[in-house]
Amino acid sequence: MKNRYLSNEEKRACEGLWSEAFFEDSDSFREYYFTEKVKTNRILVAEKDGQILSMIHRNPYQLNTKNQKVICDYLVGVATKIENRGQGYMRSLLKQAFLDMYQEDMPFCFLMPADRRIYEPFDFVYVFDQPVWELKSKDWLEQDVTEESAKEIADWMNEWLNARYDVFTWRDEDYVKVLLKELKSENGRLEALKAPEKSTSDKGIKGRVGNGEKRTASALCQC
Repeated sequence: MKNRYLSNEEKRACEGLWSEAFFEDSDSFREYYFTEKVKTNRILVAEKDGQILSMIHRNPYQLNTKNQKVICDYLVGVATKIENRGQGYMRSLLKQAFLDMYQEDMPFCFLMPADRRIYEPFDFVYVFDQPVWELKSKDWLEQDVTEESAKEIADWMNEWLNARYDVFTWRDEDYVKVLLKELKSENGRLEALKAPEKSTSDKGIKGRVGNGEKRTASALCQC
C-alpha cells in the first residue's frame, strides 16, 4: 500500500469511491465537483495494486483571520472503501496530510464532520454548530445573484462577516461564481434579499436547492 497525490489527469479515478461513500449526492452535483472543485484541490489517496482504497480531498480556501489572509485546507471526500474500513488506511492518509500541511506552513485545516467523534483522536477541536437562519418576514425583495453581480455580493458578504467573526472564509468574485455553479448543479439558485423601503432591516443572501431546502440564508454562505 502506498500513499500519493493524484495528478490532475488522474483525479477522476476516485469518482467511483466518491459515489460509493457519498451515494446521496446527485449525478449533477458530482459532475460539478469533478469539473470545478478538482481544478484547484489536491487529492491524497491510498492505493494497493493500482486500486484506490481511501482518499482525502484537500480543498484550499482563503481565510480571513483578524484581517490577515491565510490559505487553509477544507478537508472533504474523506472516505474508504467499505470492505477496507478499519484497516488503518485513513489514519495513514490523515497523518500524511498533516505532515504535508506542516511542511507547507499551513496554520490549520478544517472540516465539517458527519460525527465529530471520528476526528477527535486526531486532535481536531469542535468549533460550532452551523447556524440555521429563518426569515421572519415575507416582505423581502428577492433578486437572483448572477455572475455580473458576483463581486458586489462578495464584497457585501465580507463586510457582514468581518463585523461579526474573527475567522471566516474570504469571498471574492470567483468564490461566488463557483457557488452559483454548485447551487445550479442541485437545481438551485442564490438570491439577494433587500428589505422593503421604510424598513430598518439589513439586506441579506440566501440560497435554495431544487427541493426548496435553504442551503444558505441571511448572509452566511457555506464554503
